[in-house]
Amino acid sequence: FGGGFPVAGAYVGWTPGIALALDADKYSVTGGSVGGTALSPGDTVTVSRAPGAVRHYGIVANGVTNLLDTAAYSYTMPETVEMTGGVYVEQVVDPNWYVNPVTGDDDNTGFTTNTAKRTLAAACSNPNLADGDTIHAAAGTYASNSVFAAEGHTIASRVAVRSNTTLVADEGPEQTFIVGESATGETDGEDCRDCGAGAVRCVYLNRNATISGFTLTGGRTRCRSGNHYIADDSGGGVLGGSFTDCFAENCIISNNATYRGGAARYATLRKCLIFDNLAEYNGAIGGECAFFGCVADGNVGNNQSYGYRGIADCTFGPANKTKAGATPTLPGAPGTGGYVSNTVTRCQATATNVYTRTYCTSVTSGEVPEGLFVVGVADLQLDDELRPVIGANAAIDQAVGPVADVTDPDLDLLGGQRVYNGARDCGALEADWRDRYGRDIGRCFSVL
Repeated sequence: FGGGFPVAGAYVGWTPGIALALDADKYSVTGGSVGGTALSPGDTVTVSRAPGAVRHYGIVANGVTNLLDTAAYSYTMPETVEMTGGVYVEQVVDPNWYVNPVTGDDDNTGFTTNTAKRTLAAACSNPNLADGDTIHAAAGTYASNSVFAAEGHTIASRVAVRSNTTLVADEGPEQTFIVGESATGETDGEDCRDCGAGAVRCVYLNRNATISGFTLTGGRTRCRSGNHYIADDSGGGVLGGSFTDCFAENCIISNNATYRGGAARYATLRKCLIFDNLAEYNGAIGGECAFFGCVADGNVGNNQSYGYRGIADCTFGPANKTKAGATPTLPGAPGTGGYVSNTVTRCQATATNVYTRTYCTSVTSGEVPEGLFVVGVADLQLDDELRPVIGANAAIDQAVGPVADVTDPDLDLLGGQRVYNGARDCGALEADWRDRYGRDIGRCFSVL
């Protein structure tokens, strides 16, 4: 050998055949076996999908995809074989699953849109799910079936999203709803919006699970005084296993109630609209959560974001209230390493927090920290969508650094352009300059 290649006169032993890189229990093979099979001219190997192997729907043979739903794949060794003869076969695994509240059936496989599951609980507990899979939910209302997410839970969740998977509503939150349930047994007090025994929260997120594109509403849990760290009394909309790797994104989270964490607890929320949630104790918009690019308004509770790990590019509106009807502390007391950046709050900010370019209209007692700007209400005006009002909002064009950890950073929460004038605004929503630009352009032309 010279340089790794055979020199003239060297003998090279080579046997043509077929290499099958397949899961042996998912494919049926005749004329050969999984692994490597030597073939003589005229020999045929046939590969088909094994019964029940719904994830393994085809093979790729020498770069060509062959689906096995209607026909098997066969390879016959030709009579004359080049040195490059033979074929390499590898499996094709589909990571997508489907659920439909109208046409689905929980006895279906969930493998195609025509064989969709009916309930989210069944779709996300499918034993064939694997890490990295995505469950696609069709438009509609998911308000039936539920699951106890962990041993010892007495409050069920409409769905428990499996670890390392994503549950996504393909048509978005305006058309896809997960609806919890009020107590069916004893209720926990008059002010808890029918929390109590038999209630159902909307979503439980296992570690490294994501839910995207739903409206989460009507979630309820227990609401018992003093149960600060009990899962059954936490997270009316979303309860996660850990804020670091449980994600809710592009969701509307509205009208949920619990003792701590009205909208969410132990989760990271990205580009979510958070409205009209209740926390009997605290954390109406979320407890021990992180918030990126979110808007929150009309929520009721004290210390509405207690224990937060990070708040960036968010807007907190003036309709958030304490249970007594006063302006709440928002942002409230942080968790370990908690910070606030590029955020607008029409509530009372906490003076002891760590801030970067954040605007508020009032602050708790104490020296105003660096990075927090306290301005009058007249200088922090928001329109009906909670966008900053041009000419009446000091936070316009004031954001610094990259946009928060969100999907599609070029658009704001409501789909508007994220940057005008070469700089983005603090908060989750950008002022809309198109009318102003149009008028300015119009003044540049005259009719002769």
